[in-house]
Amino acid sequence: MIHAHSHLYFATNLAALKRRVGDIPLAITNDGLFSQNAPEWVFDLYLRTVGRWTFNQADQIFCYTDEDKRRVRELGVRSPITVVSNGIDTERFTPEGSTSELIESDGPVVLFVGRLVEGK
Repeated sequence: MIHAHSHLYFATNLAALKRRVGDIPLAITNDGLFSQNAPEWVFDLYLRTVGRWTFNQADQIFCYTDEDKRRVRELGVRSPITVVSNGIDTERFTPEGSTSELIESDGPVVLFVGRLVEGK
């Protein structure tokens, strides 16, 4: 099985081609339809052509939300789509959980891990 993360990579397009001419199953995780590195019109054109074709070669597509699933379907993608939400172990991480001496705050603390760019 090939599991590709994002339809936006050339390697995923090659994996879709391999799936088309071969018998290796392909799963694609949709990490978002648009990249933050190019104008939206470029990705709109890509999604309506090569992107849609790539998705349609997949035996299974994974999306994080129902909204993402809806957006992929609106492109005309017919492959099976399963929503698998990112989750948090709520037994381990609770507001009443353990404290850390590394955080100097009496109130709520928010932690963000990621690139500080528009869209995040």
